[in-house]
Amino acid sequence: MVNDKIAVLGSGITAKSVLAFAKRMHIEVVDVHDASLIITSPGINPDTFPKINTPIISDIEWAYRWFQNAKNPPTLIGVTGTNGKSTVTALISHVCDIPYAGNIGVPLLDYVGLEDEFPCIVIELSSYQLETCVDFRPDIAVLLNISPDHLARHKTMEMYIHEKTKCFINQTEDDHLLYNEDDDVVVSMIHCAKSKKSSFSKNAVTDRFGLVKTLMGDHNRLNAAIALKVGALLELDEDTSFRSLHSFKSLKHRLEFVCDYNGLKIFNDSKATNPESTILGIKSFTETISLICCGDDKGLDLSELVICIGKNVSELILFGGIADRLQALMLQRFPNFLVTKVKDLQEAVAYGIQSGSNGHVLLFSPASSSFDCFNGFEDRGNQFINGVTSYVEATLA
Repeated sequence: MVNDKIAVLGSGITAKSVLAFAKRMHIEVVDVHDASLIITSPGINPDTFPKINTPIISDIEWAYRWFQNAKNPPTLIGVTGTNGKSTVTALISHVCDIPYAGNIGVPLLDYVGLEDEFPCIVIELSSYQLETCVDFRPDIAVLLNISPDHLARHKTMEMYIHEKTKCFINQTEDDHLLYNEDDDVVVSMIHCAKSKKSSFSKNAVTDRFGLVKTLMGDHNRLNAAIALKVGALLELDEDTSFRSLHSFKSLKHRLEFVCDYNGLKIFNDSKATNPESTILGIKSFTETISLICCGDDKGLDLSELVICIGKNVSELILFGGIADRLQALMLQRFPNFLVTKVKDLQEAVAYGIQSGSNGHVLLFSPASSSFDCFNGFEDRGNQFINGVTSYVEATLA
């Protein structure tokens, strides 16, 4: 592997980490036509790959191959699904006191060569990363849920599901697969798995998780239960693991509490990039909700979101590419529902705060991706927080 001549596709975080690793390992970086191996960034669509026979793999796959050549390969925990990957990955990291890597923002290559220092790593795996994996095989795979997403890239739901199976398809009977028994698609996927299967379910989550104040919503209590299951597989003490949940802080942009303004509680859930995520966000509250949605119209089925909004939300505030279709669907199903279209995020923040009331919630949970107006969900969430802060400061000046 040291003798490989590699080429790199992309220029972002992943590409920079690959180049830094290549420099550290004295691996030559060449043009794609001279390479024996090509490492691609997850943001590069396979439709644009160079038309050559050279193997093209993800940085996850490349790191995995290096680990397998190490004297003591680390135990790898792979987490995938449509929603909740980052939170579950962070929870497992926190509960088990191990580092995280992958789609959560830390390159897995950073841990190659540090196997003695970090003998166990949890990895968040997106479908974009998995589609260029070949031999990758985690010791423990966690399959959370599957719903339509990224279909512009994967073309069909079948192909999206196929990429997700790469989290566990290479596992053997010595490995473990934790899966969501409440998700019919997940259940249908895991029949081909050779690993030891263990299910989790929202119906099996005990009241004990209601004590974890930092975890809002039933879905997050299930996420906590999953982290404990992983801890048990790693033979950690359950009581010690449970106590560590109390110090866990939710990740930014995931039902993140922003502030309380005159009794109106404001939350940033910018990571909700599909309808299912927004539905989970809405169901995390019992208070009256004003909801802000925005983003690209990815053509996803919005029918369940419409029903959820109609039953649980008092007002819907819209802007961006998704606005026209979601407004039309809402008024078709609920003709008297209060829907307000605004120009941009700044106007949405001002309107949402002005129309909010004491004891209510203003929830920014877009239900779509963000590249029509923002540079990703982080930028979108940060702009929302900054907008709220600016509005509050202006009114108090």
